[in-house]
Amino acid sequence: MNTWAIVPVKSFHQGKSRLSTVLSAEKRLALTKTMFRHVITVLKQVSAIDKILVVSRDQTVAELANEFAVTVYSKEQPRNLNVALTMAADCAWLENAQTLLIIPSDLGLLQADDIEMMLAQTGRVAICPDDRFDGTNALLIRNLPRFQFHYGEQSFTKHLEEATFNGHVAQVVYADSIEFDLDTPADWQRYQKIVAGR
Repeated sequence: MNTWAIVPVKSFHQGKSRLSTVLSAEKRLALTKTMFRHVITVLKQVSAIDKILVVSRDQTVAELANEFAVTVYSKEQPRNLNVALTMAADCAWLENAQTLLIIPSDLGLLQADDIEMMLAQTGRVAICPDDRFDGTNALLIRNLPRFQFHYGEQSFTKHLEEATFNGHVAQVVYADSIEFDLDTPADWQRYQKIVAGR
């Protein structure tokens, strides 16, 4: 089965602004790069993934992605994440992808076994929410090129509804390493403790 992991990245410089009270701009930049490296490294460990596609207009992102020998979709893209993802997904479908796994670039605790659990789902749509049950931290779709993306507020609920609209019941997957979002100072403290304990 031709399985693609798609990793959207806006810009390393724009990431983690909500951590500005505990991290300087320089440290936030380093953190976003570290998490990106971690996500790509984990994805490359999963043998079931045939191709990794990084979606970004940012040259710095592209340069770092190239160090990992992964493909960068850098065609002229709109600023809207959902439209950019649709363009990248269309490219994947045209190249005979059968399964798409959309993964954010900032899952700093991501583990390969949780990715494998996502890919093991047998339905046409599987979703892992964030730990606040608001966002979508992993989205798996199989042979559904008409599936519309709804990233933004309440994307978890909207993606469940999109699956229903397409005639499928989404499987909800719970995986700690995928659900964890690093958005607040409290998240940062928890992240540091977990990483230090590895």
